[in-house]
Amino acid sequence: MGQDNTIKYLMLGLPEMQGKEDFLAATDYHEAPSLDHIIRPFKEAIQGNRHLLMLLDRSIEESKSTKYPVAFQNLDELCSLLNTITQNALPYSEGSYTAGPFVTLFEPLANTNSGRSLFNETEFNRQIRDLLDGWALYLNSDESAAYLNTEAPTGWFCEAAAKKIDLEAWEHDKSKPHYGFHSWNMFFERRIAPGARPIAAPDDNTVVAAPCESMLQRYESDVASKATFWIKEQPYSIEDMLDCSPANAERYVGGSCVQGWLSSTNYHRWHSPVNGVVKSIRLIENTYLTVSPEIDSPSMTKSMAYLSHLATRSLIEIESEAGHRVMMVFVGVAEVSSCKPTVREGQSVKKGSEIGTFSYGGSSYVMLWEKGANFKLTKEASSMLGDKKKTQLVRGQLGTID
Repeated sequence: MGQDNTIKYLMLGLPEMQGKEDFLAATDYHEAPSLDHIIRPFKEAIQGNRHLLMLLDRSIEESKSTKYPVAFQNLDELCSLLNTITQNALPYSEGSYTAGPFVTLFEPLANTNSGRSLFNETEFNRQIRDLLDGWALYLNSDESAAYLNTEAPTGWFCEAAAKKIDLEAWEHDKSKPHYGFHSWNMFFERRIAPGARPIAAPDDNTVVAAPCESMLQRYESDVASKATFWIKEQPYSIEDMLDCSPANAERYVGGSCVQGWLSSTNYHRWHSPVNGVVKSIRLIENTYLTVSPEIDSPSMTKSMAYLSHLATRSLIEIESEAGHRVMMVFVGVAEVSSCKPTVREGQSVKKGSEIGTFSYGGSSYVMLWEKGANFKLTKEASSMLGDKKKTQLVRGQLGTID
């Protein structure tokens, strides 16, 4: 496959390389023949570090013998693809759920033995972070609004896309260019329209509201302080999730947690699950594109529990009016360039009020309750676990506490 079609598949977030001709034909992008200022330092950093270059070369070779080979043969080809990706906006793709260009480009690499080592290297993650920060600048620019239109099949406001993202639930103005969104990130960080997504029992402190619009992946009770989270079962390990702090972890040992993941088509702002007070906020900068060593395919969605311990994440701890603590872990996965709290320590928050947001990308959250809260999912939420076709609406009832 030529680079033109490779780029189109990457921008559409499509892991398979066939059967999407309609999208390929409709996708336009601006070729970037010379290396942009954010790609040049990345290339020079890898070339100048023999260990990283060795791991990159080895992982490329290892991927060739798998079912999911990478779309490039060397560092030059990788940088050429990255150069075009980071200077283009993202089209809507009916077949894309979580994957964006970085995921589609790097997942096969990250799933090799050498790739797992590469994506856990501090310096390599620093370089990836700089790439994502540079791309975020483009996604905040007017140029990135290219696909914010009604043109099928790639416009984010075409009939299929509007249905998929539930457009009427979010603030927009159809009388304005791009429906009032000046950039891709402005659209991605869209806000709830008045009257949409009602708050579950706003004055009942025993009712817990969903902090994100997500697909519920997993619920676990009696969570361990320390566990081997990188094995196939991917148990939750509180100390590792909270950055190896036994003191912070002690409160949550034996408690319950629920995890949800957000696709690139979901709403990406965070909301308080309870009425209460923000006790602490912390940002943990770590990996960006690593995957669990125990999965048998290059899929970050299968690594969500693993990533909650290793990926870059924001921690927001809230003391509810019912007297219990909840730790919210907002996990930046793959393309997510930032996990941004919008509250401060000591601030009172109302159930359903905004507390932060992700920038572009699929992402995840973990809600961790201390044991005394006796947190339980509702019957409806329990029925959604692991079902990619069902979405828990933000601010709807997720569970209860005592």
